[in-house]
Amino acid sequence: MVKKTKNMEAVSKLFEGWEETLIWSCLQDVMGSIFVTEEEEPTCAMAQVGDFCFFCRNSQCRTCKLLARGKKHSLCNYGSTE
Repeated sequence: MVKKTKNMEAVSKLFEGWEETLIWSCLQDVMGSIFVTEEEEPTCAMAQVGDFCFFCRNSQCRTCKLLARGKKHSLCNYGSTE
């Protein structure tokens, strides 16, 4: 199940190395939200601000597809292609 998370400590590791202001705004709880499927130990996360979203994993990740289901975004950007 997809949930909005407040566990920023756990998800911040997933976005390590990203230089995107929108991601850091979500992580700092300034604007936007971060969604995960596993609250305690997330393996994939989606940062969303308005129509923009960023995934910390590649687009073929099953979890990323679940996070993106039913959402329409102007921009989707994916992290590692591993």
